[in-house]
Amino acid sequence: MIRTDHQGVLIAVGIVDGYCRYTWSFDGGVTWADSLQVSLDLVDDEQPGLVELPDGALRIALTQGDAVRIYSSENAGESWTVVGVLT
Repeated sequence: MIRTDHQGVLIAVGIVDGYCRYTWSFDGGVTWADSLQVSLDLVDDEQPGLVELPDGALRIALTQGDAVRIYSSENAGESWTVVGVLT
């Protein structure tokens, strides 16, 4: 999934080798930052959900086993924490 954040930065999230990874581009997708791993756990998702909140915080929803975990980043995707689990 690729989308534009509130500052015009392209942000992308996807599954690579069973792990959710996140990256961004400041130049319209010509170059991309090294991707960061969102979760240390393998995911069952084919396409995670990504949303940016009005304050710029990011949320990603991932299916892991029989639960959906909601991850949050308050620092533009540099680090992620679980903020909710739906079973």
